[in-house]
Amino acid sequence: TPTLEPRTSKKLPVPYVNEAPSGNWSGPWKNACEEASIAMVEFYYQGKTSATIADAEKFMTMLFEEQNAKYGNNLNSDGVHMKYLIDNFTNFTGEIIRNTTIEQIKEQIDQDHPVISLHYGFALNNPNIPFLRTGTSYHMMVIIGYDDAARQFIVNDDGDTKTGAGHRYGYELFMN
Repeated sequence: TPTLEPRTSKKLPVPYVNEAPSGNWSGPWKNACEEASIAMVEFYYQGKTSATIADAEKFMTMLFEEQNAKYGNNLNSDGVHMKYLIDNFTNFTGEIIRNTTIEQIKEQIDQDHPVISLHYGFALNNPNIPFLRTGTSYHMMVIIGYDDAARQFIVNDDGDTKTGAGHRYGYELFMN
């Protein structure tokens, strides 16, 4: 019997949603990476491979409103707030895992589960993300795949205005 080689790369067809879908970076849209990340995963589980600006804005607006009702605002929501939104307003459930490993993330991708990840944005060294030095450095995106040969995660980085869909971050940089 032939021996199967272990998988060395995989990419899920998760639709890309920018955190400011129509390019309006004011109001809640300037800090909407959390809502955009949830929207991408929700649309993926709905079987969509793309999302319209109107659909993204409608879903994300609902998430803003639910956060405002529960927490009094929708700014820089943490993992606990995001899990609440995921568990109550999407077709999937969330689990908070701290100090995860590259292998744990790859296992989720191999099971066809995109992974929402939280980061210190400045450490990503992505010049296409418009972080302001006086603003927040909190960032969230969706891991949609990996490439062991290149030692990179493939992500939909909702804050990257130029190369966000399928952007790649090296394992070490990303895990820091």
